[in-house]
Amino acid sequence: MNNTTKSNFKYASGPYSYGWDRDGCNDYWYIFPASDQKNTLAQILFWDSVPDEMEQTEAQARLFAAAPEVLDTLKRLLNAVATLPANVLDVDFFEIERDAKLLIANTEGRA
Repeated sequence: MNNTTKSNFKYASGPYSYGWDRDGCNDYWYIFPASDQKNTLAQILFWDSVPDEMEQTEAQARLFAAAPEVLDTLKRLLNAVATLPANVLDVDFFEIERDAKLLIANTEGRA
């Protein structure tokens, strides 16, 4: 896979959320900006008759919906680490740690 080409496209700003729906014969999770539930960004189809498929696809929907927060938290972490040599005490590691733990819990469906 070649990742050297950069895109000028921007992703829809977060936060995202997800929901479940059925369109007659398909069940699906849909991901949307939290501010606009009618603007579906992605759908993850599943068959409710397949064991564990609903739970597995919901986990994927949670992960997709968490993407903007993951990106933001990683950027904050990198910015915090970049300040370490100069001024360790000015970085709020406890806030970043709290946010990271909450983000992981949300992504794993424990929050």
